[in-house]
Amino acid sequence: MDAKTKKGVAALERAFLLLDAFRGAQSSLSLSDLSARSGLYKSTILRIFVSLERYGYLQRLQSGRFVLGSTLFELGSAYQRTFRMIDFVRPALERLAAELRESASFWVLEGEYRVCLCRVESSQSVREAIFREGDRLLLDKGPT
Repeated sequence: MDAKTKKGVAALERAFLLLDAFRGAQSSLSLSDLSARSGLYKSTILRIFVSLERYGYLQRLQSGRFVLGSTLFELGSAYQRTFRMIDFVRPALERLAAELRESASFWVLEGEYRVCLCRVESSQSVREAIFREGDRLLLDKGPT
């Protein structure tokens, strides 16, 4: 049984929908944005927000817009510390990018997605950065 078919905790699922709404978003989202992106009612979002704010996962700006909280940065940093393969991947990507004069990236598989964990940009003066470290794409979307 895979993770998508297992029963989870509904409140957590909704909280994760809110956090996922920030993928590819601007730096902040309005309550209406969050509702449209997550499919949740505004009243539900506001109730879940209380817990997410308490633990530092989301913050509300004076303007009323929502931003990701610093706890997510801490967790991302902890993840990077446990994934030490990057110490070996980055030098290899740097050599590859220098030799081919093209950008080079390292991706890991997460279910039906791939996540860019390391990227070295091309040394050419004209280039287009299509994605960045941390980007998450469906397996059949984006550059290969």
